[in-house]
Amino acid sequence: ATAGTSAEVNGNGGNFVRGSIMTFSPRGEGLISQAEVVDCQQAFEPCSNAANKVCVIERGETLFVEKAANCEEGGGVAALIYNNEEGGFFGNLGENGLSIPVIGLSREEGLALLESDYVTINLVAGGYSEKQGTS
Repeated sequence: ATAGTSAEVNGNGGNFVRGSIMTFSPRGEGLISQAEVVDCQQAFEPCSNAANKVCVIERGETLFVEKAANCEEGGGVAALIYNNEEGGFFGNLGENGLSIPVIGLSREEGLALLESDYVTINLVAGGYSEKQGTS
């Protein structure tokens, strides 16, 4: 588990948002350079057309880890899961075999990023403890 770990997401439409990296999310290298956005809706199945793109996924009905796995299976480089109601949330992926970062966003932020053609993501660690929540 991580405390105070966030992600800065910049869309080409000037949208800047700060989301929370989900508990048990892989960390990656810090910066994910510019990548196109793909709308994966609720990601009930592998997200087609996601190769080398950032998946934007709506929260609801299935587990966060399943949504992220469907992004990764489609070739996505990161999963941005936005809330299905107003406001933000903190998500937990549980133990998983994912290799892409998974970031939770508010509904407003997710919908704004869907208007972007591409995004850049910077993973910002704060209060990270390697002993907590890792195996």
